[in-house]
Amino acid sequence: MWKFKHGSNENDIIFTASLSMIKSFLVIPNLFLEFIKNSYRFRPFGLSGSTVLSSPSKDSVSKTFAGMTRDGVRNKYAHMTTFANSLFLVFAAFSFSFVFWRRLKEDYPHNCIFKFTLIVLAGSLIGQWVGYTWAREYLFWTVSLGVVLASLYSLKKFSFKFYEVIDASAIGFFWFLLFSNLALLFSVVSFNLSSLLTLKIQLLKVALVLLSMLLYRFISTRYRKLSWYPSGRIGFVGMASLCVYLFLYAILSVFAIGSVSQLPQLPAESVNVIIGVVLSGVLAFTIYKRAGL
Repeated sequence: MWKFKHGSNENDIIFTASLSMIKSFLVIPNLFLEFIKNSYRFRPFGLSGSTVLSSPSKDSVSKTFAGMTRDGVRNKYAHMTTFANSLFLVFAAFSFSFVFWRRLKEDYPHNCIFKFTLIVLAGSLIGQWVGYTWAREYLFWTVSLGVVLASLYSLKKFSFKFYEVIDASAIGFFWFLLFSNLALLFSVVSFNLSSLLTLKIQLLKVALVLLSMLLYRFISTRYRKLSWYPSGRIGFVGMASLCVYLFLYAILSVFAIGSVSQLPQLPAESVNVIIGVVLSGVLAFTIYKRAGL
């Protein structure tokens, strides 16, 4: 696979891994055909159909088999990485769609939920393209912005209720992040990195998503009994879990600042901290206003 020299910029490593992950998602239809084609690429030496062409020497056979073995292992490893990343991304899109539909299927038409999901996924892809093209340091926020704008458009188009969508989309968003981060983690592990910093950060991101999902589950079964939230209004579960996630994401960005030695990365990580804290504060203030105290 790819190798990075010592001192490579951390954002470049993440960007290359992410780009590989997204490219793998686009080659799913051709992947199985490629496997089939590779299975019949090489024929036995000296044979073409049933006709014997020649008897190769022992040295030539050994060298040829050695080269084929190295290339075959390398190609198979690359195909396995592509296939695994593709599966992760398919699971990410499917899990978001399924969870979102399951939460809203009793209140809205199924076709509207399906169209809503497609628009949101399209918004996330547009956000990824914008981030890769112009702002790779803020990729998470460009994707999130694409999701938010697509959701606002769909809310108006299909007349969904805002806070019901927040509750339904929050857990779907966490499932999407989980599989996306697993795909990115798999891509990063496939690279020969000079340090474990990238691996540690990706593992922390996966752990953060899992923690947020458990928190969502915990809050959803108890929030109506909270004395400081007497109104019991819908939307609390999604906003509270997103609030905690964004705040912890900001803390993770602080950890990245303390671990990064390249000065050009510091402004980007500082902006990530500010955005995470501000959005977390906005959600906390909204929860307070809707608490009914």
